Amino acid sequence: YAAWTTHHRDGSVAIVGEAGMGKTTLVNQLLAALPVPAEDVLRSELTEKLITEADVIAFVARTFGFSDVPDSLEALEQAILDDPSPVVVIDNAHHFFLKSMGGMAGLEAFLHVVNMTCHNVFWITTFNAYSWYFLTNLKRSEPPFRQIVHLKPWSVERIESLILKRSEQSGYNATFQDLIVDRGTEDRTFYEVVRTKHSYFRILNDMSGGNPSVALRNWLRSLRQSDDDPKTLRVGLYQPEPPQALVNASEDVLFALTAIATHERISVDALARVLRVAPDAIQRTINFCEEHDLVQRSDTTVTLHLRNYRPIIHHLEMRSFIYF
Repeated sequence: YAAWTTHHRDGSVAIVGEAGMGKTTLVNQLLAALPVPAEDVLRSELTEKLITEADVIAFVARTFGFSDVPDSLEALEQAILDDPSPVVVIDNAHHFFLKSMGGMAGLEAFLHVVNMTCHNVFWITTFNAYSWYFLTNLKRSEPPFRQIVHLKPWSVERIESLILKRSEQSGYNATFQDLIVDRGTEDRTFYEVVRTKHSYFRILNDMSGGNPSVALRNWLRSLRQSDDDPKTLRVGLYQPEPPQALVNASEDVLFALTAIATHERISVDALARVLRVAPDAIQRTINFCEEHDLVQRSDTTVTLHLRNYRPIIHHLEMRSFIYF
């Protein structure tokens, strides 16, 4: 940002990470650190797919607060240059594309606007990691942003610090005494005593792939209230096998899960368009996935279920449905 204020060119940043990796938190920290008054920052979040040029023009015009919607990209870009805001944040920019025929027009239009105005406007965007990987493989290069920040998996120490701070704020005490890890397999179960608190968080971090949201979810599922003290929580840990429904899933289910991972959040109708199948067939697939905690619904859209997020991603990677 300091370089952009001096030279006024290439003012564009893309923050890339899995769902739950802290993209929004990082943006909030960046905005707090920038020497820009809050009223000079414009911020919008995409909550649905906007994949046409007209969709993008209307969305960006609303973000800038234009009273009239320009009738072309060129008119929109000129309006931005005539009345720029120093910083513009677009959360979930991966919703500008759909992995289907004609589904790239929205993203291409948005990138054109960014590249034509980034000498007067400093753009900050966030992208889902698997959307980004798809776009990079499709175009044989990363989308054209001046600075690209890939959020890396959190370290064991960082996960441990986050969870212990949350635990302290809750007013409950967590005890790691006699901690036992369930090492279940298909044909037998055996147990391992975790001798140190740090060993527990190492295993938890491995299970969550360094994703703080997944780690917090697994942490909460590992707590049991003490019989002796209701304010004391006994910590246990399990290492679940991939859901059997996932292991035995048909290719139709795996293709659906891959499409959901690629788009992070998608409607059933859009998913049918991506997979080129009838909506009722997709509905049956989604029902199956929902019954087995592979996906979860929110209004009209579906996402991967946070409980099984890491096993799903790992399984899709092992089966080469997702690749980097």
